[in-house]
Amino acid sequence: MYKDYKDISNKTAKLFQEILSEKGMKNEDVKSKHMIKYLRITESGYEKVERFYSQVYRGAKGDKILDFGCGTGRYIYVGKRLGYDVKGIDIMITGDSVYTRARKLYEIEDDVMLYDGTTLPYFEDNTFDGMLFVLSIIRDSTLPAARKNMSDPVYKARMNYRIEELIRMSKPDAAWYITKRDHHIIIKPLFDKFNNKNIKIYGAGARRKK
Repeated sequence: MYKDYKDISNKTAKLFQEILSEKGMKNEDVKSKHMIKYLRITESGYEKVERFYSQVYRGAKGDKILDFGCGTGRYIYVGKRLGYDVKGIDIMITGDSVYTRARKLYEIEDDVMLYDGTTLPYFEDNTFDGMLFVLSIIRDSTLPAARKNMSDPVYKARMNYRIEELIRMSKPDAAWYITKRDHHIIIKPLFDKFNNKNIKIYGAGARRKK
């Protein structure tokens, strides 16, 4: 796979510099610009994603996986190269084409569905063997920061809906992977409430038992 990630690393590095130039930014400005920060897929980043599929997920080739909050789509790109059927959902971001351009570079535009932050794209029941959440499950860009907690009835209702729908889309015995510990803590009570399929939640470093 070395040639694959060498080539894509070079391509994303070029796009990264093009976008910085267009925005009048320097490399040191990127830390606070999350949309640009996650644009590149370096060789080490490619290897990290590859390890997730081979050492953490460890499913069968052809498995259907949903990357919820897929961002630029690098987990989709690498997963498809490894033989998995990966789809992505991400929130619509108005006025910035950074993610759109990255997905075009990865040639995964048809694998990504956008939503408004409230109503998810529809998939049939029991579609996915695995769900991947990196920085996405508890986010809601349509609410102010002060209301993004489980004591807010609107936020709680949206979280209930989101998790119930994602469980509906998951196959019995599917595996969910959540990389952020605080996300895991917040959704676990809701997940337990709706989980009637023996779905297990894992941290991204925890291997799925086969």
